[in-house]
Amino acid sequence: MRLNRGGAPRTTSRSVPALAILLALAGMAGGCSRVPLIGRFFRNGEEVKGSIEIALKLHQTNVRPGDAVIAYVWIRNVGAKALTLQKVDPASMEFYTSGPAGPIRVRPVISTKEPLGDVQDLEPGRVTPTPQAKTFVFTTLTQQPGRYSLFAMYHAAPKGSGAGILPAYAKAVSFTVAGQPSCRRDRDGVLLKEDAIRLARQYLRRPAADAEAFLIEDPMGFLTWWITLAADPKTLRPGEANRWAVFVNPYLATVVANRKAPVYIPKPKPAVKEPPARPLPTPRPDVRETTPPLKQVAPPPK
Repeated sequence: MRLNRGGAPRTTSRSVPALAILLALAGMAGGCSRVPLIGRFFRNGEEVKGSIEIALKLHQTNVRPGDAVIAYVWIRNVGAKALTLQKVDPASMEFYTSGPAGPIRVRPVISTKEPLGDVQDLEPGRVTPTPQAKTFVFTTLTQQPGRYSLFAMYHAAPKGSGAGILPAYAKAVSFTVAGQPSCRRDRDGVLLKEDAIRLARQYLRRPAADAEAFLIEDPMGFLTWWITLAADPKTLRPGEANRWAVFVNPYLATVVANRKAPVYIPKPKPAVKEPPARPLPTPRPDVRETTPPLKQVAPPPK
């Protein structure tokens, strides 16, 4: 999934109120197994600064209902030595949002083929030529109009390592959901089939009499709508193809223009053979015709 990450944001400073809000969100969302670690952020009522800074930025802060929310996360090692950290991925990150429905924990789109829990070495220094960045896509945050905030927490210490690296949290980022819905999604945030077919029709700009749609997994481990449109024979010019196909990204609700989709041609249904007619039973002969006549017996002599 290729996305324009834009420029690296400035490193945001952390504040006690932001952490307090995040703690409240985590508690209201049903808690988290790592919440007890957060107490280590404070000593004598003051915040303890960790060795990792994290920045959160949204691709767009004004979206319509149905739009995907795209977030970028950067981490930096602000300590004095190199650290072995978990990579920024869905396993090391936690996201929470607040809005009209209340605070909840939210999860980004995950590939079935993405390795989770890998580690990386990050050199010290506040300024790095290529800050570590990761893109996250959310498809369930814009179901209802309103004003929202997105929070992010990064757990740097590899599981089982015993490293004393504190989790890092980013400053909350606000976004607004308003306007006419852009598309419809199911409860998991996947674009509905009817809307995927609509996008394919708009992209191809060809009159189509019929459409075939399949939700498949692409080579990267993400879901993809495979749409084939069949033309009305009356609209075709001589020698023109009668079917066209495209892939539609069910998360971003866009046609995948850089991947050519093969045309799906339904197999003709086999003709149903009528069972052979059963022969009519041979009529039984008339008994009267087959019964031999009775012999004439002469009366006995007197």
